[in-house]
Amino acid sequence: MDRREFFRVSAAAAGIVPLAGPVACGRGPAGSSSRPNILFICTDQFNGSCAHYAGHPLVYTPNLDRLARRGTVFTNCYSNSPVCVPARAALFTGFYPHEVEAYDNAAPFDGRFPTWANRLTASGYLCRATGKLDFRAGRDYGMQEFETEHGHGPSPDITAYFRNPIVPRIDSREQIEAFIDERPSPDEKYVAEALRFLDRDLPGLGRKPWMQYAGLVSPHPPWRVPERFYRMYPPDNILLPELPGGWPPQLHPELAGLNHYNMFDLAPFPEGNILRARAAYYGSITMLDEWVGQIMQALENSGALKNTLVVFTSDHGEMLGEHGMWFKSCFYDNAARVPLIIAGPGFPSGRVDSPVSHVDLAATLLEIAGLPPFEGLRGRSLQPLAAGAESGAERWAYGELNNEGNLTGVFWVRKAEWKYVHFVGMEPLLFNLPEDPGEFENLAGQEKYREEEKSLKELLFDTVDPEKISAAAFADQRRMLELDLARLDDPQVYRGYERRLGQEFAEKLKAGRL
Repeated sequence: MDRREFFRVSAAAAGIVPLAGPVACGRGPAGSSSRPNILFICTDQFNGSCAHYAGHPLVYTPNLDRLARRGTVFTNCYSNSPVCVPARAALFTGFYPHEVEAYDNAAPFDGRFPTWANRLTASGYLCRATGKLDFRAGRDYGMQEFETEHGHGPSPDITAYFRNPIVPRIDSREQIEAFIDERPSPDEKYVAEALRFLDRDLPGLGRKPWMQYAGLVSPHPPWRVPERFYRMYPPDNILLPELPGGWPPQLHPELAGLNHYNMFDLAPFPEGNILRARAAYYGSITMLDEWVGQIMQALENSGALKNTLVVFTSDHGEMLGEHGMWFKSCFYDNAARVPLIIAGPGFPSGRVDSPVSHVDLAATLLEIAGLPPFEGLRGRSLQPLAAGAESGAERWAYGELNNEGNLTGVFWVRKAEWKYVHFVGMEPLLFNLPEDPGEFENLAGQEKYREEEKSLKELLFDTVDPEKISAAAFADQRRMLELDLARLDDPQVYRGYERRLGQEFAEKLKAGRL
């Protein structure tokens, strides 16, 4: 029995007991039409700059553009950990990933803290989920689940147990390619389930408020798209990533370790691979945009659009070859900054540039539903920013990484134009994002920026204890590895190591020669 199965911390012990009934909002009763419905669409690995409404010159996203015109676009929204499992734990709880022990993609959130959906359900909402959640299956997350996916529960990313020294993952390089595939995407059944609810079930709810979550896997790699979407982006129209100084990329040692983990440091990718991969990624987003359009049309047809808050975001972004890096698990904006559009009651058409993050969504949704926040909730409601009642000057975003490929604990804060990155046991980084949007010039250690660096470091250390969190993550990963070593005779467990790390490594591990 692992430590996530050993116990679940009760909500009462945490001092965050779900309410027994609704807090007054409008006329107050749970079924009151004054309580907004919520449609929450979460994608996977969506780079925040890769949409037409976000200023991308190529990516075609007419339905997201339409949603952006209706609502508030948060241009600097950050994942609290640019990795699937930790990001989603923070998004649903309003707590930082380490606080719920979701350090990596081998440690799915297990419901030890109530989610905002638990609170909504307790107050009278009907809460449903379809698609990717990525928690530990079989627990109460406050949502009726239909066609949900909890992939990292039965199939954890065991490479998180080998962070320092790093053991390279053998299957990463082959994913930097386009794959033309006319077979239905798994997302289609998730979209169909959301449409079924909006088309068939909604009329029977009467005035009962509801929340429908749709977790779409696109545009996560491998980038498999029908030809019609791939052909929308001819390689001749696509720019290559920026790589100042050429090959090999000039990276902080922690990032060099991440590239080594993915084996991206073996050799540069041919330009053809890069352009095809980017074309397929853009095509995945346009395909996703069509599904968003279908869901929004069904919502409009239902007559519930006016009283429904629509949230569109992603768990994390995608590097797309910038800095010579791909995928996620790093602090650069390409991986850490995500789309966030909120449209509906309380969120007028507009744009907010202040840094915000996923933990703010819990406070936001609870406020919209007329409920108080959890005790100790990390985030703050975004409604005052959207309404212009708050300047946002003091807003800031926090992120952490303790995942596979991360040699050490990585922590950062983004406030105003600055991003400060702290590495446990390594030199920090400091970027001025308006002047250096590509994050190429490290200003840390320069006398001219000493006060900015000092202030941001103090903000980080006033918020969390990086050394303590990093040590706890490594200890957790060691414990989980020891549990696996005791059951490597199980063919399914063995195959997981063989698939990720190769047969030779798996055999040595099984024989106790490592």
